Amino acid sequence: MARFNLVNVVGGGGLGTNIDLYNCVGELSRYGAIYEPEQSPGIQLKLPSTGVTAMIFQSGMYHLTGARSTEEIQDAGCELIKVIEENVGIKTSPTDIDVRNLVYSGSFEQQIDLENLALDLDGAHYDPTTHNGLVYKKEDWKGTIMIFRTGSYTYTGASDEEQACESLETLHSVVSSMLE
Repeated sequence: MARFNLVNVVGGGGLGTNIDLYNCVGELSRYGAIYEPEQSPGIQLKLPSTGVTAMIFQSGMYHLTGARSTEEIQDAGCELIKVIEENVGIKTSPTDIDVRNLVYSGSFEQQIDLENLALDLDGAHYDPTTHNGLVYKKEDWKGTIMIFRTGSYTYTGASDEEQACESLETLHSVVSSMLE
């Protein structure tokens, strides 16, 4: 049986209005809001209820990262809208909150010879001079898998949980049969 966990959900949406970032950062200071335009184009803050990090842009668009489920990313988007409306005094017309990236981690629970796996696994790329992991992407998958010698891996790039889990189950089946 495949062993993997969803470790990060990235999502976002829009507030439906432009934001004056210079004025808003002070209003959001109790949330640890940071705005350093030389380093980042938006206000960064941590939402207290969900612990999700939000990045708000002048256009009113926002990114959310650090959720542990798609439900939590939805909750974080609602929390951000409430924080903005209550603390900044801006009336928003929010767009739907969408899931943009799911990040999974897992393990085959054994050491892996990446050179041999790269030869046997169609669509795999391994170049130890540029990166310590094997990159695996299939045409019909939305995401990319990075497999390491330790047998651990990460999967990123998918936005649909069902598709991601199907891809990871397939990965485990294929790679496990090669490791036997």
